Amino acid sequence: MEITSPSLECFNIFLRLSDFVTPIGGNIMDTGPNGPPNKFTYIMYTLLALNLVMTCNAIHYTHNDFVGLAFSLVTFGFTVQGFVKLYVIIGCRVKIRNLISTAQNFIVGYEANSRLRDIFDRYNKFCNFCRPLVLYLYAISGVSVISVTIAIGVWTKTKILPFGFMMPFIDHTSDGGYALNFMYMLIVTVYAVYGLFASDFGFLCFMAMACSQVETIGQLCKDLTDYLELHGSEDLEEIQKLIILIATAQRSHTNYMKNLEDSFGIHSFIIIASSMIAVAITIFVFIQHFWLNGIMIATILMWQIFAICTVGGIYMIKVDQVMMEINETKWYLLPWRNQKIFINIIHNAQHPVEPSAMGRLPLNFETFVNCIKMMYQFLMLLLNMSN
Repeated sequence: MEITSPSLECFNIFLRLSDFVTPIGGNIMDTGPNGPPNKFTYIMYTLLALNLVMTCNAIHYTHNDFVGLAFSLVTFGFTVQGFVKLYVIIGCRVKIRNLISTAQNFIVGYEANSRLRDIFDRYNKFCNFCRPLVLYLYAISGVSVISVTIAIGVWTKTKILPFGFMMPFIDHTSDGGYALNFMYMLIVTVYAVYGLFASDFGFLCFMAMACSQVETIGQLCKDLTDYLELHGSEDLEEIQKLIILIATAQRSHTNYMKNLEDSFGIHSFIIIASSMIAVAITIFVFIQHFWLNGIMIATILMWQIFAICTVGGIYMIKVDQVMMEINETKWYLLPWRNQKIFINIIHNAQHPVEPSAMGRLPLNFETFVNCIKMMYQFLMLLLNMSN
């Protein structure tokens, strides 16, 4: 059985993701004639533009219908998220390719070390493990929304649509208009599953690579301490090599995190902000009118906030752990000149590039808790206004 190097497997993870989302024109790893923007990309842009027009039409159409208006507003939030996700996938494709290249090159520089290779292998396996889970989550959610809509429609003998928009100039209450709207929403659901999976799993993988880089720095510091304990500070050349490895890894990781923030900062901000508002509205309507579809919609939105904040929180835990490992490094055994270099390494480790939503919200567990608090406050405001 052929053993794939960690660097090649890292590249293959993103290549498989790129190939999978070809139907929505998100195959950013393809730089040939079939690369984006292509016909599939323009189809996706057209669907989003149509969704925006139809959602605005639905907001106007349902302004006197409380449940319908709430449904339309939640759908409007999903449409905004769709534009942002497509912008990240397509508009930032060069930056994302550079991120992938940076992640792969980082692994290439250190995978010869067996201990570091184990770190990279572990995170590659984690990404491959999460891939079907994230895909199934969105696929099952999409199927559930459609199935529940059909079930409720059959049970109540009414024409219910799965999303809060409808085609203009077409009577969606007639048999033909309802069928046409429903078929269009089935297509939108398929594209939504692709888009949600592509952006969210991609961000998860990038953050996993960031964690592997942080652990690499920690392991290199342990290697330096082990060497100093065994051999002392006599071999200056070998010590210099170890310090250069640590400093180079730290600099590469800092640049990687800056590029990651530049590419996904707006994605995280819009997802968190729109999801909080939509979740509060969804729960409010569910309380008032027992909106079954709202359960699945709220689950998807909450998952997005939870996933983004959790991966950021886990990353910061890794950073704190590595910071302690750096502090525990017996740098005082180094020659005087190398001590000054290592103090700079400690200083840089104390000021990491923290993942955030456009610098406004740090992505960590505290932000997730604050999001829940704000959603609760907004929900209470809606309930008080309705009384």
